[in-house]
Amino acid sequence: MAFLSSDTGQLLFRDGVRLSADMTEIQLAEVGVNLEDGNGCYLMGAHPVRGGTLAPVLTLEKGRLTAVTLHVAMIGIRQDADTDRQRGFLFQTLGLKDPCPDTRSCVRIAYPFGEIFLCTDPYTGGSTARVIYSENDD
Repeated sequence: MAFLSSDTGQLLFRDGVRLSADMTEIQLAEVGVNLEDGNGCYLMGAHPVRGGTLAPVLTLEKGRLTAVTLHVAMIGIRQDADTDRQRGFLFQTLGLKDPCPDTRSCVRIAYPFGEIFLCTDPYTGGSTARVIYSENDD
């Protein structure tokens, strides 16, 4: 099964943890997220994906999950992956091809659930992928 569902934006880690749009505080607590007031950013521990681990940072608004920022924790057994390896790992994990590996430019990809924004910090060399869920009009 793929890590990312391109229709729903659901993220499925190899240890069974699932993250998806509009998850509530109760649902997030069930997957081990310690929430205080229902709004803000929360760091989850690193979770395994094919070929390494990612550390998700969750953004909640009005008590619901609105975005997940994926940070590379480890590739294989290495915690000190360089910029190109981090970037390549994120694209590969999300099932995407990097359109600009030579310039390391930021990439925005629209999906039915919202968008994914991948960027590489030119100063630190760290790469992140931010899964942003569109607002539901219920």
